[in-house]
Amino acid sequence: MLPPLLPGMMMGMMPPMGPGPGGGVMGGPGQKHLKISSEEARVPAMPWFEWMHANPGEITHHNQPEFTILVPQNGGPCEVICCVEQMDPRMSQTKAMRAAPIPLLVKVYENVDGQGQCFSKDLVCKSNWIPVRDSMVAFSACRGGQFKVVVELPNDVLDAKSSCGQDVAKVDRMIFRCYSQHPNLVVSAGTASFRHMLVSTPQWHTPSGMRWTFVGAIKPSRYQNGEIAVNEPEPLDRQHDSLRKAEFDQASTLVELAADVKEDCTLM
Repeated sequence: MLPPLLPGMMMGMMPPMGPGPGGGVMGGPGQKHLKISSEEARVPAMPWFEWMHANPGEITHHNQPEFTILVPQNGGPCEVICCVEQMDPRMSQTKAMRAAPIPLLVKVYENVDGQGQCFSKDLVCKSNWIPVRDSMVAFSACRGGQFKVVVELPNDVLDAKSSCGQDVAKVDRMIFRCYSQHPNLVVSAGTASFRHMLVSTPQWHTPSGMRWTFVGAIKPSRYQNGEIAVNEPEPLDRQHDSLRKAEFDQASTLVELAADVKEDCTLM
């Protein structure tokens, strides 16, 4: 049984950022000053509001959470940023090697019937699906509307020798954060107890949600050539998940060097 989700908390407006003494900006504890130009000082910064939901129990494929974001009719345009967090494996690490986090996939759908029953099959945006601690999405709501944010875990029993190091995909505790410039958003949490109806977008309906980040954007050719499996998490390339190194640019053979040159060169 899914433990009850803690009630959402709107943390309130961040301290207003305005010109402070000495031409700086004042905001937050300690009144730290940050030098800015005169043009930047004339433009007031937009405050951000936060909504937070937490689950202190265990989450598996059978009780995946979902969140409903209701943007008021006069609330657009506004940016919406969502982040799903799990406990850092380093907090419970007792050996030299630690288990990788569970891959979390976050997807955003837009309601098209005004009653919260039918959603467009065209995704507003989605996150990366890789074994890292956090997954995020960001979109812009051009006008008011309802958006459904679903969180998915790998639905198959994971191989015991996989990077996750667990037999079943499960997350111990989870935190959902939502940020927006509009204070009157309604953000509610629940359990995905039934499937929602996905429909084609009616001709009269103009989508109000727009992807606001390149996170989760994958070339279709990567699925077509088998580089990434469909409906499965993408493995994390730990070798290149770092700052660029000099050895990354060193071709080991003449054939590879010729292939790189041919790929970079174009005919004018």
